[in-house]
Amino acid sequence: MKEKRRFQRTPFDGEAHLKAQGTLFNVEVLDLSLKGALITLPPGVTMAPGEACALNLLMEDSDIRIPLEATVRRTERDLAGLEFVRIDVDAMRHLRRLLALHLGQDEMLSADED
Repeated sequence: MKEKRRFQRTPFDGEAHLKAQGTLFNVEVLDLSLKGALITLPPGVTMAPGEACALNLLMEDSDIRIPLEATVRRTERDLAGLEFVRIDVDAMRHLRRLLALHLGQDEMLSADED
């Protein structure tokens, strides 16, 4: 099967919280890109495609939080694929830096510093 993704994905090791359905959940981010994330849903939580949510990433060993407004694109068993629909400038900068560090892309880091 041909890979359809346009954005490289990387694992995320930090803490993540999902605000959905008026509740805040701890979730695991299985992979992350500039445009979305794949997360595990807590037991008993179901989400539907098109549902709005907010994912907050907490960077390990720092006070940096990356707030990401998202929409559920797909679900399967206990997984949800999220598409980021709004990211502020600071959050995008932190997200780009995180991805560049994980993917070893120095050019992404230097472009971010210009």
